[in-house]
Amino acid sequence: MTPLPERAGRRCHNALNALHSALYFSPALGKELAPYGIDDPHAVNLATRSAPLGAVGAGTVTATFYNYSHALVARFVPEVWDAASPETVLAARLRAADSTLRHLLGEETVTCPQMAEAARLALRAAEGCTRSGRPLYAANADLPTPPVEQAPHLALWHAATLLREHRGDGHIAALQHAELDALEALVSHTASGHGMNPVWVMRTRGYNERDWAAA
Repeated sequence: MTPLPERAGRRCHNALNALHSALYFSPALGKELAPYGIDDPHAVNLATRSAPLGAVGAGTVTATFYNYSHALVARFVPEVWDAASPETVLAARLRAADSTLRHLLGEETVTCPQMAEAARLALRAAEGCTRSGRPLYAANADLPTPPVEQAPHLALWHAATLLREHRGDGHIAALQHAELDALEALVSHTASGHGMNPVWVMRTRGYNERDWAAA
């Protein structure tokens, strides 16, 4: 077997994760969920990422997301499922991914042969993932794969989501081994110079400056 180039996994992650995570910053996602009464940005994020798990409670979401404040999660979960079922949220998520990618990449790109090739390669890579100890990956792996022939951009987005969540689930194991709790993990990541802005992290993850300073 030909060895992979050095840091090939990280380079692939950097490209595919941008494709996956664009959805969570897209106005299309909020527009899709607003008719169901899900309009708070925290609720939108928590619902769309946890929907593959089903109508779970706050504890499950806090555990699988790892770095979110449980108090923040519990403000919206499980009540969000009274507004829209996980199946409804998943359908809205896929519609938002469709419109977002068409807007960012253009119609010619989302339907080109190279898009289909990229989708097939990413799906093939995802075949190497395993479910054990990877709850968010496993939940997404149980979802139907958009057909490459009809929607190659959505097939690629699905594959990118599988690979991203598999990697994220692995991060939890690494953080547990390092004995870093949720907030310590965020502080460490920010201190590395490669993480997110502390103000943005505290606002989106449900912490305050006293929490941050203590960690």
